[in-house]
Amino acid sequence: MPPASTTSIDLNIACPRIPVFRFMSAADWEIFKEYLEPLRFAAGDILYHEGEQGDYLVYILSGRLEALKKTAFLGKPVILADFLAGSVVGEMAFVDGSPRSVTVKVLEDSELLRFSRASYEELLRRTPVIGAKLLNGIAHLLSLRLRKANERLATLF
Repeated sequence: MPPASTTSIDLNIACPRIPVFRFMSAADWEIFKEYLEPLRFAAGDILYHEGEQGDYLVYILSGRLEALKKTAFLGKPVILADFLAGSVVGEMAFVDGSPRSVTVKVLEDSELLRFSRASYEELLRRTPVIGAKLLNGIAHLLSLRLRKANERLATLF
């Protein structure tokens, strides 16, 4: 099912609460939100598959998604993460241009905001300070996720 391009959520209330936007002011947000594309996905949809080329990330406004990683064990994927409203997914491929490292499946009907690499480049041309603030938020998110991964890894030894 193709995603719809509308949302029932008030973006001015929901989005400034998303941690990756933590460095943006209200004025920054007013400019930035014009670069976001609202989407809806139904439970069971696949947002993207592991190995696909990725040029966007999404902010979850409502719903629930999970990240799945392929394994050699009987073809069963491992669930790496569960994402709820306020989370961001797809940031690694967005930042480094590499193929998607996981498959992201929609577990509950979800409303998302897509932010493409092309939109980011346009934002940087027009308002580089806002682009830098966003990148700062993404770097903060990646740092938090890496710290959690380190903690999980340490429990294995």
